[in-house]
Order: sequence, then structure tokens, then C-alpha cells
Amino acid sequence: MAFKNVKKLPDFTGVAADALATADVPEQGEYFSNMLRCLDSAGEEVSVANMKADITNLRGLINGETIIDASAEFLLKLQNYYYAAQSASGDVNAVGQLPLNYARNFYKSSIEGDVFGLGMGDIDSFNLEVNCGAAAATAGHISKIENRGERSEMSSAIGQHVRIQKFPQNFGSTGEQEITDLPREPNVGVLAYHISYDDTTTDLDEVTLIINSSELIKVTKQDIITLQEKSGRTPQFDAAGNSIFTLDFALSNDLTGYLDMSGVADLRIRTKWSNAAPANYTIYREAVFGLNPNRK
Repeated sequence: MAFKNVKKLPDFTGVAADALATADVPEQGEYFSNMLRCLDSAGEEVSVANMKADITNLRGLINGETIIDASAEFLLKLQNYYYAAQSASGDVNAVGQLPLNYARNFYKSSIEGDVFGLGMGDIDSFNLEVNCGAAAATAGHISKIENRGERSEMSSAIGQHVRIQKFPQNFGSTGEQEITDLPREPNVGVLAYHISYDDTTTDLDEVTLIINSSELIKVTKQDIITLQEKSGRTPQFDAAGNSIFTLDFALSNDLTGYLDMSGVADLRIRTKWSNAAPANYTIYREAVFGLNPNRK
């Protein structure tokens, strides 16, 4: 395992209300995470609530191709989903800190978790983009975003890496909805589907995953809480706000945990809603790209 350092990188430029702020990341070494430090005009770390409000979306691009596309709210909940069980407080979100984790440090072996670091050996550009909310640059809200990189100086090709992709959905009634248009590329391994919805207005009672006409998974909210907590996860349900119903295929916490898309001709997710129509919601996909087809 290579030695990892933490270096301050160029800050974001263009932080303002309803603006697009950008940062160029040096194409050097191998990145295991980027840590965005969000500060207000007084130089103080911004609250977690204001980070969620001020960063409506974040994109990471490698050679112009999107590898991260998610809101700050989702990224912070994802941080808690994977790491909160390691904290006595049950919450690892910190004021002023928005982490972008490429390595999977919760794997049983750090060597396996580091497989997904972003090697810069064959990369010409690495950019981060932030869509700022309407309150950005006002008192107590984000006025400056610093960027730090956790990386090694060893240079390698990008190889296998995890992408976070966003697929907006809409459903105007209660009952069952079947989603049939999610991608199913060969040599891609899906780590998880995260269904993000407003839990104050609707209930997601059950989710079914259908592969090649067979029901592979059919679970309720309580089912996945029981399953995921055994593997060190902290399911992100919040009756007072945004919840995430996760289908996690990597509960083994090692390189064997993924849903291989090779040979998948039929992929459907069936959601069952009650209480009220969900209207707009989002399915996020975490997936390994550059998957070695011979990997076991």
C-alpha cells in the first residue's frame, strides 16, 4: 500500500449565488479522496444544513467524462451510510467538510479498498464542478470552497473506479412503478442502487429487483435495515426529510461484492409507494467501471 499524503489543491473559483463554481485538480499521482472545505465570508466552516442547501449538485469529470453526479445532500448521506457505524455519535458529517471518497475504506482489506483510487497516469484533465444555491455567498453560507487531495505520489492508469450516476424519476400516484430504462453496460459492476426521496410526503414500502425476468431481490424497509446493519452500514431513513432506500450488492465488503451487468438483457426496479405520490425522486447508481471480466 502506497504512502498517502494530503495536499491543498487549487480552490474553487466562481462561488456565488446560482452560479457554477469550478476547480481544476492536478493530474498527479493517485487520488483516494478529495475533501472540500466549505467556508463562509468570515472564514468559518459552514453548517451541514447549509452545505446541503448551497451545493445543489456536484460533478466530477475525468477527461471530460462524468464520474460523479450528485447533490451534496446525497453525498453526505452516503458518507453516513458507509461510515457512521464507526462513530460513537452515529454521524460522521462534519461542519464545512464535503468528502468525495474514491477508495472504499470500509472494505475488510485496505489494499482491496484502494483498488478504486483514481490513477492519473493516463488522465489529461480532472475537474470538479459545483452548482451553487440561491443563498451561496450570503452570511453563514458558502463563500469559499477549498480543495484538498488525499493521494499517493505513485502514478498509475485510472483502471477500475467507482462512478456515482444520477437518474431522475417521476411517479404521479401511489402503488407500483416499474423502472425499465436504467443502463446495463457490459464490464460494469453495480455496487448499489440508492433511491432518494422525500420521506415527509410519501412512503416507499417495498422494492423489487428483476434481472432477466427473475426476481432477484424483493425487500421492505425493515428488511434492508436488518441486512445492512449486519455489514456495518447505517441505512439513511429520515421521516422528517430526505430518505434513501438502498439496494446494496457489496455487503461482503470486498472485491467480490457487485452485480455484474455482463449478460443482463432485462433490468427492472419495481417500487411500491403509499400514503402519497412521490412525484420527483432520484435513483443514484454506484458502479465499478473498467471491471476486469476475469475478476472473481
